[in-house]
Amino acid sequence: MSHGRFWSKIGLKAPSKSDVRHRVAYTFIVFIALMTHGLLLLNDGHYVDGWPFYTQLVERNWDLLYSSLIRQGLPGHFLIHWLMDYIPGFIVKYKMVAFLSILLAAILVYKICIESKLLSHWESLFIALISLTYPAFQTSVVAPLAVNLVFYLVFILAAYLAICSERMTGVVRYKLHGCSVILFFLSFNIN
Repeated sequence: MSHGRFWSKIGLKAPSKSDVRHRVAYTFIVFIALMTHGLLLLNDGHYVDGWPFYTQLVERNWDLLYSSLIRQGLPGHFLIHWLMDYIPGFIVKYKMVAFLSILLAAILVYKICIESKLLSHWESLFIALISLTYPAFQTSVVAPLAVNLVFYLVFILAAYLAICSERMTGVVRYKLHGCSVILFFLSFNIN
């Protein structure tokens, strides 16, 4: 039975060669993310650098956290910590947010490279993997610093929306431009 007949027999459209390449790329990115940052999910240690801030988060000392983060010019950090307070599992939620931020940013970098149409599929995947293994991501083991990765992800998402908006016309283009500008502004909460 041919490939196309198999898919039509089960009532689905056969995936294109491009779809298969993208699925392979996404699978490879997830695999490399697990290989390079998977231990982040298993590490339950507390580190000296983040201990004072960690203590304030555990004690829910929102007044001190608010004044400290506002003084540092990081209101977005306070908002993320405050929202994350509603999710159970203190250490686990920060580890998951850090890992997912790194993974989604790498996927978006891949999509940006593909959307630009300046690079081949393999070059795009290679650049995404380089961004995935960026050494600065090692600081995400400190729970309070995991929020920086959220703003990194927001920056990459803003860049992706800006590039996608270039292909659009009319109101959709302006909406994507507006969203990307807002996300760029929010992403500047990276310390």
